[in-house]
Amino acid sequence: MSAYESLAACYDELTYDIPYEKILTFFERLCAREHVQPHSVLDLACGTGSLSVLLAKHGYRVLGVDRSEEMLTVAAEKAMELEENQPFFVAQPMQRLKIPEPVDACVCALDSINYVTKPQDVQKAFRRVYESLRPGGLFVF
Repeated sequence: MSAYESLAACYDELTYDIPYEKILTFFERLCAREHVQPHSVLDLACGTGSLSVLLAKHGYRVLGVDRSEEMLTVAAEKAMELEENQPFFVAQPMQRLKIPEPVDACVCALDSINYVTKPQDVQKAFRRVYESLRPGGLFVF
């Protein structure tokens, strides 16, 4: 059992001070700077979905991907508070990412990339993200 499986139920209490609004603002500024106007966003290593829900509230169509099914259970419960435009969540490790259709942008917030510890797996994850983006898409991590 990974630490995140056992922490899923209390993760948001432990990370109450993460400034998701600022992360969203930073993401949107980078998109504007790179002339990317995303409609669909992949929230990679989305955890309990705090950023996914915030992105959805701001009108983005969101696919949240995380390795931990327990974290995604919390994310899905959190997303149910949205009356419309709920994110869709999928359990996958990022180095085996495979999504049904390309997205305009991908965000991988906090230190999530650091949990992929083998250089070849980081390379696989980046390749999978690249393959998941529409031409001209943006990967923010």
